[in-house]
Amino acid sequence: MIVDHSVRHGHHTGDIDWTAMAAHLELEGEVLLSYVIETVERVANLCRQDEVEVRRILDVGCGPGVATCELARHFDTAKVVAVDGSDALLE
Repeated sequence: MIVDHSVRHGHHTGDIDWTAMAAHLELEGEVLLSYVIETVERVANLCRQDEVEVRRILDVGCGPGVATCELARHFDTAKVVAVDGSDALLE
């Protein structure tokens, strides 16, 4: 069975100007950065405490990559991959 995700969830119809939204989303990410840092630090500390070696991180729906950068900073030995459906946001 094939489900057309854009039909089922009307908000994914591709009518958003992601180039125009990129600056807004980046600013929003920077405004919320303290929460992102706190969360990533907490997860990184838990991994160290439990001796979990994080080698790969996949940030799906990364937007402009604000959180992706924090993940890369706190997990400096991991390969961090950013994935988004918008080329404009990945730029």
